[in-house]
Amino acid sequence: NGRVEMVKSAFRVYSSYRQCMEDYAGFLLHVRNDKGLKYARIKGVKNPAEAIHIIRIGTGTDAHPEGYATDSGYETKILNLIKKYNLTQYDSTLPIPTPEPEPVAGKKMYRVQVEADRKKEAADATCKLIKNRTKKIDPAGKGYDCFIEKAGSWNRVFCGSFEDLKNAEKRRDEIIEVFRKDQKYQGAFIREVKV
Repeated sequence: NGRVEMVKSAFRVYSSYRQCMEDYAGFLLHVRNDKGLKYARIKGVKNPAEAIHIIRIGTGTDAHPEGYATDSGYETKILNLIKKYNLTQYDSTLPIPTPEPEPVAGKKMYRVQVEADRKKEAADATCKLIKNRTKKIDPAGKGYDCFIEKAGSWNRVFCGSFEDLKNAEKRRDEIIEVFRKDQKYQGAFIREVKV
């Protein structure tokens, strides 16, 4: 209602810049709301001001933004940083190469990651919640089983491991749909691994 309010909130912590950027990119590409993909318009945008505007408003409008940033000065602050540090020098018309993961002996698998939490109890709670929420879409009616993998100080919650990418994409989309209106779980992404 036109008032600035300060809100304390939890933030994720990453062990590398790459891990942070991969998670952020996955969030922007896959997060949904009741209107569909929240930031779908950002794909292919090359103008920083336009991209930042899409991130701020999401599927909303200038008057009623539904995007990532809650700071009313978000766009100006980000554009000032881009200008100050001449960040457009890193822009390219060429596709950004995706670094290949280091080779590991074994078979390629696609895992659907839903969440990562420092507390094991929170990761366990996420697994239970997924199992309960997916009972209606599981053919056996028991809900999807999840597993937790320790990665540094994080407990990664996975809901499925598949040899076929299409099956992983189907599971990811089902998880996103199940949690579409839930504020805590706004996405799921596929992590390629060798086992």
